[in-house]
Amino acid sequence: MNVVQKTSFTTYRRIFVFLLQIRRASYMLERIRLVKDVISDDDDEPNIVYYVRHRLLWFVTTLYHYVAEIVLATATMRMRKSLQEATDVDEMIEVHCNYIVQLEDQILLSKKLTPIYQAIVSLLDMAILFFDTYTTHAGQQAYDMSNRSQNLSASILQSRRQRRCRVEGNGSSSDDDSGEDETRDNSYVSFQEETYLERLQKMKGRFEQLCSFVSAGLRGVARAGGQSCWEVLAEKLEWGIEKSTGTVI
Repeated sequence: MNVVQKTSFTTYRRIFVFLLQIRRASYMLERIRLVKDVISDDDDEPNIVYYVRHRLLWFVTTLYHYVAEIVLATATMRMRKSLQEATDVDEMIEVHCNYIVQLEDQILLSKKLTPIYQAIVSLLDMAILFFDTYTTHAGQQAYDMSNRSQNLSASILQSRRQRRCRVEGNGSSSDDDSGEDETRDNSYVSFQEETYLERLQKMKGRFEQLCSFVSAGLRGVARAGGQSCWEVLAEKLEWGIEKSTGTVI
């Protein structure tokens, strides 16, 4: 109570929320099972689906490793060592205050790094959007397959009824018409303005744009006398962007 100031709890809460956002995005991406039947035979769709999921999962994993291991673990270990070497309470307070300021900078929570932080949050939100888009598409595919199966069963049942009526001499045109109407009513029509593939292509372009912005921003502030760990994160992001230019398998 004497060492940790009240203002420090705000920083702790922001770090906790940031870690939750990262873990939530990771959890959503890991939950997705890329079922072969859901992915069409289009040449572009499989590559884009695997690309977006792989790139987002790579980004989230890299970011979590940076925050948890490179920043938090290292800074906390140094802070505890400095607290043990402190001679009085005032020095301990100073050590902890410096620790909080260091965390705000390195985890990109300071005001001067707001654009970079917002771009990262947008990428985390994109992971949730990709999960919603893919699962919605998978649900529509399952619905269409179920509908086709029901329509096929209805057609077979109708054909059998018609044959039985012809044999018995009791066929009714009104029954046939109603059967045809039921078959038509079961058809599924999509009124979405954007196709599934178009949304994936937009996500791909947006990911590359935001990731490049974050990497370039980190490089810029690091060269202007910032934290050395920003260079580490920028290098990891740039490495991932370079790898993503190849063919996705």
